[in-house]
Order: sequence, then structure tokens, then C-alpha cells
Amino acid sequence: MRRFIAAVDRLNGGLGNIVASLALGLVLLQFAIVLLRSVFGIGSVILSDLTIWLHGLLFLLGSAAVLMRDGHVRIDIWRRSASPRGKAYGDLLGAVCFLIPLSATVFWIGLDYAGAAWRVLEGARDTGGLPGVFLLKSAIPLFALLIGFQGIAIACRAFAGLTEPSDRPS
Repeated sequence: MRRFIAAVDRLNGGLGNIVASLALGLVLLQFAIVLLRSVFGIGSVILSDLTIWLHGLLFLLGSAAVLMRDGHVRIDIWRRSASPRGKAYGDLLGAVCFLIPLSATVFWIGLDYAGAAWRVLEGARDTGGLPGVFLLKSAIPLFALLIGFQGIAIACRAFAGLTEPSDRPS
């Protein structure tokens, strides 16, 4: 169980570090678009599409790393005052009852959605836009897998914290 948790954390942490660079790229790209449009009167559908792609990939591929680092939004009214054991129960319940089933649902629906895009090799809707929209849509089931594996790792860590007194959940 510990090796699984470590492997999932390594995967999501590494991917999160790589994807974090997309944030800087997105800001620089948006600055360039505004500069080109405002100063030079040049517009580009490809650059506009690229901002949408980068934003989508940043969210989809970085969410599991945020979850791993406990940086997601949660209701802190109860958690702030909870004991480590209470937090472990909350994490276990949240992962098993909500996160993992939601991830499975998003994976199932996203796989069909991405599959439909792959079948027609879906491209840009706008003339001159980025081709290969089917590639971007493939990130949806990948997102669900990454979040789902991180949810399983959270549940395992919480379970270990509840059953092994020396292992406190982080």
C-alpha cells in the first residue's frame, strides 16, 4: 500500500511540477496576444485557441497534484478543529463516497466523449484554429484517472492512519 501511495504521489507531483510551467506560458501568451492586438492590430485564432488549450491542460493535468498537496478547496469549519484521527475519517469517507465515484463517472463519460472526438479526428471549430481537438479532449479521461488514483492514495493513507498508530495521515 505504501508503494502505491508513493508511486501515485510521485506521478502526480512530477506531472504537477511540469504542468505548473504552463501557468507562466499562459500569462506570457496572453500578454503577447494583447500586445499584438492593441499595438499592431494583429489577431490570431491559433494563439487564442492556444490559451484555451493551455488553460484546460493546466486545470486537467494539475488538479491531482493540487489534491495531493492538500491545496484544494474544502469546508474548513469541521476540519480545522478535527483531530488527526477525525481528519483521517473525513478523508477516507470523502475519498470513498465522493471522490472515487465521481472520478469513475467522469472517466466513463469522458472516455466516450474523447472517443467520439478521436473517431472523427475532431479539429478546430474556427477557421485557422488549432487542429487536433481530439488530443485536448483526451485529457478529460486522463484527468479522471489521475484524480481517481490520488483519491485511492488518500483513502489508503487515511486507512493506514486509522489502523497504524505510527502512521499519521499528512
